[in-house]
Amino acid sequence: MVRENDLMYLRAMLLHADPVVTAPELADEVGVTQQAAHKKLQSLENRGLVRSKPAGASAVVWWVTEDGRNAYSDSET
Repeated sequence: MVRENDLMYLRAMLLHADPVVTAPELADEVGVTQQAAHKKLQSLENRGLVRSKPAGASAVVWWVTEDGRNAYSDSET
């Protein structure tokens, strides 16, 4: 089940100008700390709604999976 808080993150990611997002970028988008954004992203990844990949020495990029897109779309109806 996708919670309202999950949808806020998924929406921000889907509307982001780039196909991937970092935790700091997402934190700015949704108005939370970088730590809170990273924790939520890890939770969403554990549930298969987003995926991540290292993108440098300490950067990680995140994107919404097909399951995440479907969960967001289903919540819109």
